[in-house]
Amino acid sequence: MTSPYPNFSTPLTFANTTVQSPAVPATPTPAGRGRPRGSGTGAKRGRKPKNPLGTNSPRVASPAPGSSTASPVFSTPQHQQLHWATNATGDDAEGSLLQGGISRRNSSQSQVVGTEQGDGSAVIGGSVGADGQPLITGASGSVPPQPIGTRPPGADEDADVDDELLPAMADDDYSAQQSWNTQSKDNLKILMDSFTPDQYERFEAYRRHALPKQAVRKVVQQTLGQQVSQPVAQIVAGFSKYSDAVTPYVSDTLKGSNFAKGLATAFLGYLTVVRMLRFKRYRDIHRKYQKKYEERTLTPEEAQKVMFVSAGYDMPLVLNYSLAFALFKTYAIPSISKLLAATKQLKSSETVSKRYADTELMISTWVGCPISGYTTEDKSGELDPRAMIALARVNQLHSKYNISNGDYLYTLILFAVEPATWARKYGWRELSPLEEYAYCIFWVEIGKRMGIQDIPETPEDMRAWARAYEQEQMVPDPINNEVANYTTEELLYPIPTAFGIRNWFDGLTVCMLDEPVRIAMMKPAQPLYKYMIIWCLLRPAAFVQKWLMLPRSDTNYRFPSTLEFNRKEDGSINPRMYPRKFQVRPWYKPEPTTVFGRVWAKFLVLTRWHSHLPSLALHSDGYRLEEMGPMQFEKVGNSEAVQEAEKLLGCPITGAFAR
Repeated sequence: MTSPYPNFSTPLTFANTTVQSPAVPATPTPAGRGRPRGSGTGAKRGRKPKNPLGTNSPRVASPAPGSSTASPVFSTPQHQQLHWATNATGDDAEGSLLQGGISRRNSSQSQVVGTEQGDGSAVIGGSVGADGQPLITGASGSVPPQPIGTRPPGADEDADVDDELLPAMADDDYSAQQSWNTQSKDNLKILMDSFTPDQYERFEAYRRHALPKQAVRKVVQQTLGQQVSQPVAQIVAGFSKYSDAVTPYVSDTLKGSNFAKGLATAFLGYLTVVRMLRFKRYRDIHRKYQKKYEERTLTPEEAQKVMFVSAGYDMPLVLNYSLAFALFKTYAIPSISKLLAATKQLKSSETVSKRYADTELMISTWVGCPISGYTTEDKSGELDPRAMIALARVNQLHSKYNISNGDYLYTLILFAVEPATWARKYGWRELSPLEEYAYCIFWVEIGKRMGIQDIPETPEDMRAWARAYEQEQMVPDPINNEVANYTTEELLYPIPTAFGIRNWFDGLTVCMLDEPVRIAMMKPAQPLYKYMIIWCLLRPAAFVQKWLMLPRSDTNYRFPSTLEFNRKEDGSINPRMYPRKFQVRPWYKPEPTTVFGRVWAKFLVLTRWHSHLPSLALHSDGYRLEEMGPMQFEKVGNSEAVQEAEKLLGCPITGAFAR
């Protein structure tokens, strides 16, 4: 093996000296733990030497390869015999100092050591002082040899270079040696033996913290049968699905460890996953459409996709009720209340429930189905005309009544601005400026297709117009109270009337109204504790949804999310649809066909969740959008509504929706 140490061409004389040596450990102690930097064969790299005596070290003389005789390295167990070489002539004393007292004469000299000199021991370059004692010649003078385990004075800056020479002295199989940092028991024992008390405490803290997580991850990986590439997500899955496997493993293998800390770590990981996934769709729409919002180039189709994140996935319940109370709020305008009372659609529970069910289905169809008629931007997918059929049917029904543009516009603006208000009050997050603008753009487009005039173009202008209209038109009137009571009775039907329970809950609905609306509807003022009940019910629910619940994977819309229709007995398509949610009077709910279904339907009636069993009188065969509306108009103008939808779409309607 080659060595960086020089060979001398001139005869050298040697002086023998005995140096006191400390006990040699089985493995070197890392730097900073009782030994100076750079004083071992693995001080910086933490590797174990090939043999316990460290024969590759330049501080210990070793037999030269190929030598016939070699002096022992140690003359006694406690003393080491070193040989310090000096040049035979003073003229050859020049040269530069190498680490460990090695002198290099010039670059032409050989770099090989190990030739037999005198007693056959290995030669290490150096010099001898006037008194015959071996010296190490350096730039700053002569220093006597130091005991093993210490550094010569002024040589701290040379420690790093010394260690850099070690790889060149390693054997060819050095790369196969095990690292000092492996988890072998021998290395760990040696490491712990050299710990200071403070270092040992830190090691114990790591063990208590890391081992429970490693155990949980191991169980999850074994149970799932795959590599855990995302530890947090997999640990959460393991706790939720395989807790029976995790608990015995941890109990048996981690006795004495704090398992509660492991559970706390998994819980914190779950919270992190919730946080990341909860805002994923929110971040995606802002990454895609924020620039268009800033440039005011957002199209109605794009605005619908933006608002669908909040209305369909993030806060469907809150924002659905925002539209319901927006419609309820219009009853505080006497001109609107008088028109509704004149239609006689709010005079009985049957007509109220039918109007409420139809209104909710048609508005949710506007919001949830593409207003362009296509689910893809390039309009290459299947045609979905439901939104425009529902809009055409509403236009057809409204044309039968004399409705002012101001009442039209006020209702439209409430649909556009109330979702942001409800999200701020009761949702787990507020709507962003992009989302508020998207609601505005979408409802402006709906208003234009309904023929409404003078629609404000921004959310700020909409709110300003609505406030001005309320100050002028929102005044107390008995007709307002009458129409409002019809609707609240439908909403509160499941609550019993005994002991005034329903009236007490009616007060809670009043707490959801703004004060000017309450006054205009002539509703009684409510005590403060009822407002506190509303706050205590909705705000904690929003907190739990934001921080503790994973986002929903499906929408919560009332209409069918697919265009797959049922089949008739003859195999033909039945173009009628069924809602995904039913009112107190179960309009459009199919009749049960199984024993369990019949029992369950009767149970819902018994518990007042439904007022009637499903039947053909309640259209248990489903609904068609062009047939919705008051019972007397059910079969009137159906073909005309589809034709009007074709004009709004700009293309013919074929298939199951055609007439």
